[in-house]
Amino acid sequence: GNEEKPRTFSEMIGVQPERGKEIFLDLFLCTHGMAVLTATGKLSLDSCDAEKMLMNFLSAYINQGSKKAGA
Repeated sequence: GNEEKPRTFSEMIGVQPERGKEIFLDLFLCTHGMAVLTATGKLSLDSCDAEKMLMNFLSAYINQGSKKAGA
């Protein structure tokens, strides 16, 4: 269900469930935005570029949270 996916995701990336849910939802919105832009021809990405963008986004987001927690 809606709560299970973010919980599983948080376990996969090694963050607390609430943080995992936040990251999951933002990543969900980001990927859907990319999909809409690609489908409407406003953005052209191959799968390798899209994967790289998402990995950069996810890494930055997780690192941002780690820095906030340590501050």
